[in-house]
Amino acid sequence: MKIAIFSDTHFGFSFGGFTKEDSFLQANQVIDKILERKDIDTVIIAGDIFDSDNPDSSTLAKSLRVLQKLTIKDYAAKVEEVEVRNKKDFSAFPSLPIVAIPATHERKAFGEEDIVEALQIANFLINANNKWIKISKENEKVSILGLGGMDDSEFKKFLEKEREKIEEEAKSKEGFKILLFHQSLKELMPFANDFASLNELPKGFDLYVCGHIHNKIEARVHGKMFLIPGSTVLTQQKKEEQGKKGFLIFDTKNYSYEFIEINSRPFFYIELNFESATPNEIIEKVKQKIEEFEKKGEKPIIKIKVSGTLKEGFKPKDVQLSQLEKNENALISIDKLLMSKDTEVEIEKIRELVKKGNVKDLGSQMLVEELKKLGFKLDSLTFFEILSRKDERKSKEKAKEENIEEALKLIKEIEKKEVESKKG
Repeated sequence: MKIAIFSDTHFGFSFGGFTKEDSFLQANQVIDKILERKDIDTVIIAGDIFDSDNPDSSTLAKSLRVLQKLTIKDYAAKVEEVEVRNKKDFSAFPSLPIVAIPATHERKAFGEEDIVEALQIANFLINANNKWIKISKENEKVSILGLGGMDDSEFKKFLEKEREKIEEEAKSKEGFKILLFHQSLKELMPFANDFASLNELPKGFDLYVCGHIHNKIEARVHGKMFLIPGSTVLTQQKKEEQGKKGFLIFDTKNYSYEFIEINSRPFFYIELNFESATPNEIIEKVKQKIEEFEKKGEKPIIKIKVSGTLKEGFKPKDVQLSQLEKNENALISIDKLLMSKDTEVEIEKIRELVKKGNVKDLGSQMLVEELKKLGFKLDSLTFFEILSRKDERKSKEKAKEENIEEALKLIKEIEKKEVESKKG
């Protein structure tokens, strides 16, 4: 069986109107290419179909026009069975093998029906959230378990509770088994400790399909293939998103896939680092890069990260780059992370202090100096202890609230002293 897999169409997303049609035009290309292929038997949408859980009428109308095209295809495969996990359900489901899950952008409050459920009611697709979907084509069978997007820490807890149950359920299912979900994972975002890892995903599946991450990724989970198709539209302007947009076609017989590209708006991520540069040198270099890249494709999106140090005597505010963002030929976004020479020297001092002592001592020392300038007589160690104190007898949240209140009182006293000193 051949399965088309795409994700994160984010219908309705726009960078301030500049790209307001991109989500529809680029998803429409995906669907046109699916319709062109006579060998596609099933379609999987891995979440974030919409950018909002409550799309306006214009976004909804445009989205439905795009998605409706999927329903006119003559699929060789058919939905044989839909089983809701942990309960009996006798609802009627569409017979078309178009399977989707709601994700983080469509998520509603508990008990409310989301937009993906509405699409199922309108017979556009099957909402596979917390359901097993069995699809058959002649003697071939595919069983898909869908898990809608949830808070990443909750997903980790969910797996701890449900993993063994899911593994038992998978043993009883027929054919090629797919786990469909929409989450961040520790291996892809290692800065977060509350994300589930690949190894925590349940065993017993032949293929793992995940949405949420916007660039295409392939990995291995329990010896099986793990695939992220990436988004069909740019929304985050991250360095990793410079690659081509598109969708996957997975062949269950050959256990292989192909990536089908679409024509997406060009995106360029440029990093410029300077050392002891003047404002004019920086501005001219940024101008040069904009002129170079704005010609590469029709109205590209260009993100420029400017970092480094300024020549002595200059400050970051002297580097005026905002005017360069006003451009009719491209969408320009500039991040300025520049340091003056004085700041660089101060940072080097801090690094040396950190090497010699602990951070608490360093913080106290810096605070003493600032308090002296304002004529404030409170011992900085008392102030530091208030900010960092942990009350074991009370809940963490309560202790945190009280600490913040006390710190705010002291800050107000400091501000009062500063105002008085200015008057004087």
